[in-house]
Amino acid sequence: MVSTSKGYTLPDASIAVYRIKVNTDLSIASIKTVQSFPNKELRKRMLQIFKNELKVVAPNKQSSILKPTEMILDYFYYAKEGIHQSFISSWDL
Repeated sequence: MVSTSKGYTLPDASIAVYRIKVNTDLSIASIKTVQSFPNKELRKRMLQIFKNELKVVAPNKQSSILKPTEMILDYFYYAKEGIHQSFISSWDL
């Protein structure tokens, strides 16, 4: 996701939060936006990435989990610095 989420301009300290519901077979049941980035294009891109690229992996490479679960995913915006483009990360640097 890093290479496809560079170069956006947002207010500093922007974050996005998503609630992902996961089925027992590790498929994604739903994606809910709890808090979104203030850029409409980036909001659409994030949901597109989740729908097409997000994979849930269980511990020890198991192919299922005992019960459906929810995950909270946080993403942080980092502004352009010098020659480095702005970027989105799941890491709070």
